[in-house]
Amino acid sequence: MATAAAAAAAPASANPLVSTLAVVVGWLVIAGSCIRSLPQILRILKNNSVKGLSLTSFSSELLCYIITVAYNLANGYAFSTFGDTAICAVQNVIIVALIFRLGSVRRGTQAALTAGLAATGWWLFSARCPPAVLTALQAGSVALLALGGRLPQILLNLRRGDSGELSLLSCALSLAGNLARVFTTLTLVGDPIILGSAALQAILNGILTWQTVVTAQRLRSQTSAPQAA
Repeated sequence: MATAAAAAAAPASANPLVSTLAVVVGWLVIAGSCIRSLPQILRILKNNSVKGLSLTSFSSELLCYIITVAYNLANGYAFSTFGDTAICAVQNVIIVALIFRLGSVRRGTQAALTAGLAATGWWLFSARCPPAVLTALQAGSVALLALGGRLPQILLNLRRGDSGELSLLSCALSLAGNLARVFTTLTLVGDPIILGSAALQAILNGILTWQTVVTAQRLRSQTSAPQAA
């Protein structure tokens, strides 16, 4: 049933050359995702700080990743169309753990969030989650990613006036991956829910990338000002 659903969702008129290109792009996105959050993780470890990083943003993003991987597996989609999401989920686990360690997050909150994410993952990947519910969750994750995964970080940056320890390279890699995923989804899957999610992520990651660029430019100007004086 899952394979049939995937076949039905895939664009029937896709050009073989374009489809092959989309598969190649998909695997390149997966390869790039292996280092997507590495600059962010290294920056946290280097500065021993999670200043300006939103726990709500990263944990909501992780939940969306878990839902997306479960949804793709249930529908039998090729790994090349969603493998980067699984890899990014692992990296988000590391970032959330670093926020727990270096931030001022209460132990009770840490325990509740960890247990909640683990229990949700177990349920989604088991046969206990009805397909209709999983589809609804995937559709809802588009809004969750915007309202819980990106907007808190964007708003925090606006309140602070800078992007803190948010990595420009990680944001740029996320944006590039999102744009590539719009192409591969249109070509290979044709799933409107997955497409909407990729497009919305591209827009919001574009905003975060712009915020980190502005912060980097401001820091450079502040550094060069004393030298010029």
